[in-house]
Amino acid sequence: MKWHDYYWEYISDKKQIKRQYTDNERYNLIQKALENYLAGDFTKADYNKIAGRSASFHALNQLLLDNPDRELTEISITPETVVY
Repeated sequence: MKWHDYYWEYISDKKQIKRQYTDNERYNLIQKALENYLAGDFTKADYNKIAGRSASFHALNQLLLDNPDRELTEISITPETVVY
């Protein structure tokens, strides 16, 4: 599954800004939690940093739960848009 390394920040109908995840403080917290997981040092707090802050994770999880015969490879995602 291809996960985009950027997202769109929606300012107005006429202005959207393309942002890199690596420039986002919250993303960097999630990245650190993932590194802890891969190092075998994953905690419940790390899980909450990822799952509790990720609407996309929740949507993908719900999609797979609602369609148990589907595979993750069948899902295509687009870059996210953040609206404040």
